[in-house]
Amino acid sequence: MLIKINDDYQVKTDPFNYILQRVIKDEHGKLTVDKEGNTKWKTLGYFGNMKRVFEALLEYDMHDSVEEVSIQEYLVMYKKEVNSLDQLLPEIERKGRE
Repeated sequence: MLIKINDDYQVKTDPFNYILQRVIKDEHGKLTVDKEGNTKWKTLGYFGNMKRVFEALLEYDMHDSVEEVSIQEYLVMYKKEVNSLDQLLPEIERKGRE
């Protein structure tokens, strides 16, 4: 199965893992492709469930932010995102079992 999260991230599955991937872009922000013209993806990690995938995605997203924040502001942002994630996960996991 392939789960497209957005233009930059996707999750591939195999019988044992959820595999988080990010598209590879060149120095100009253009998508890179292989010899067959397929978009290239970088594997960011292997996870046992979607909750772990989204936690990792949250970390990558927050690290990619160009914003400068204090540790207190970072923790507030992180907790807010985790709470949002916690509300979405039951629905995501339910749909994954259907």
